[in-house]
Amino acid sequence: MNNFGRNFRKLRLASNMTQESLAEALELSTSVINRIENNKRKMDVDLVYKLSTALEMDISQVIAELFNGKNTENSSSFPSGH
Repeated sequence: MNNFGRNFRKLRLASNMTQESLAEALELSTSVINRIENNKRKMDVDLVYKLSTALEMDISQVIAELFNGKNTENSSSFPSGH
């Protein structure tokens, strides 16, 4: 089973964002970010799109990262392509 919360957190950390800064970018509360990272809240397509915009990543890359859980914490940058 995929761990979307863990993968969501990896994406956030790879972008050097705090829960607070990502929450602000996504127009959510930090408690929502925390619930996503702890697999207590599901993500919808709109949230995945907003995430790709906030992280300046192509949405297909965000989806792949969420599903595959590839370790992105050491990546220095992500290609844009919205």
